[in-house]
Amino acid sequence: MTTAQVQSVPATSIDEPAFKPGALRTFMALLLAHAMVDCLGGMWPVFKKMAELDLGYAGLISTIAATTTMALQPMFGIWADTGGKRRHYILLGLLLTSAGMLLGPVGVNKEVFGMIGAYLIMFALLFTTRLGQAMFHPPAAGLAGDAIAHKRSLLVSIFIGIGMMGFASSQTIFSYVYKNFDGNTPWILVAALPLMLLVWLWCKPLEQKSAKQSNGVHFKDAVSMLREHLLPLYGLLVFASGVNMAMYFLLPELLEAKGYPEWFVNGGGFAFAVGGSILLMVPAGHLADRWGRRKLLAVTIVLAIVFYYMMILIPNLPLPTFAILLLITGGLMGTMNPLGVALGQELLPGKASLASGILMGLAWSLGSQSLWISGIIADHSTAATSLLIMGVFNIGGLILCMFIRKPVSSSDA
Repeated sequence: MTTAQVQSVPATSIDEPAFKPGALRTFMALLLAHAMVDCLGGMWPVFKKMAELDLGYAGLISTIAATTTMALQPMFGIWADTGGKRRHYILLGLLLTSAGMLLGPVGVNKEVFGMIGAYLIMFALLFTTRLGQAMFHPPAAGLAGDAIAHKRSLLVSIFIGIGMMGFASSQTIFSYVYKNFDGNTPWILVAALPLMLLVWLWCKPLEQKSAKQSNGVHFKDAVSMLREHLLPLYGLLVFASGVNMAMYFLLPELLEAKGYPEWFVNGGGFAFAVGGSILLMVPAGHLADRWGRRKLLAVTIVLAIVFYYMMILIPNLPLPTFAILLLITGGLMGTMNPLGVALGQELLPGKASLASGILMGLAWSLGSQSLWISGIIADHSTAATSLLIMGVFNIGGLILCMFIRKPVSSSDA
């Protein structure tokens, strides 16, 4: 379904068919592709630990790669909305993201390449991976949110939730193959390629190949829209993504310092944290469509602050208890993003891909500065101390939430 088609249908119409012919197949392809993109792209935190990389350098590499590529997301959103090209960006983004699976052989052969050479190769592979993710997310999230306009929060939450399922499994899959197959992580692509073929066959959205579809949007318009309509929400998501990235980046070190078993340190704890997002964000999206997106976003931030500090400060909980705490914390932290993206799409009606690009790409780009900052702090203190400091930004996000304007065209947010 195109942006133009969405605009021609009343956003709150309950008579609108759930999916137009062929749209359900495309939506399923988007879910599969998102699970793969996040699975193939989520390896870096556990890879840097298993390859015994310096935390400062690993954080700097990740920050540069994320900052430069994610800043391009609004442009990818604009280009994808022009001339019905969203399918092309989705497929190419998925393909580029798979470059991350080539990191394994570099990690186990660092001495062969030399320290500088190894870090340069790792940066190139991570940069390619992040570029693929940046290319994929704006058009894919835009298509998912456009499928049923009056259920936008629910559909965006389902889309992001399925992606988080792939994200949750990424470190466990990568670390298992890395450890048991002598670092030959490219074997993961053997299983991924048939799924990529399914995405290519299923993802065929109905789009008009006309330049008018872009609505004349250019980069200067994106900057203007950010300043006039999205600035407080953008700042909130910058803070939220920064804290979330820092938490995932240092989670293996935090869990190791707390004395938890190896399986939990090398992906199990991460799966619980991301699993909480999967469990919470879909019902939260449904509730947001009924109760109000701004209200639920504020409540979610308050609860996230409380549970985040409990997770760090409470020492030596039994593993099952801590796993539940991690599940709740990760769920609350991860739910802020889909709620914010859906609200931003509503604030920019007819420009869903652009709104997604700004609130996912530009927010993640600036928020990724937390990776090298948290890495440097952890190098000079502990992972727990670093995360305690980074958590302050969620309080700033709560303040900004109070300044988000109410969508004039909606009565539910």
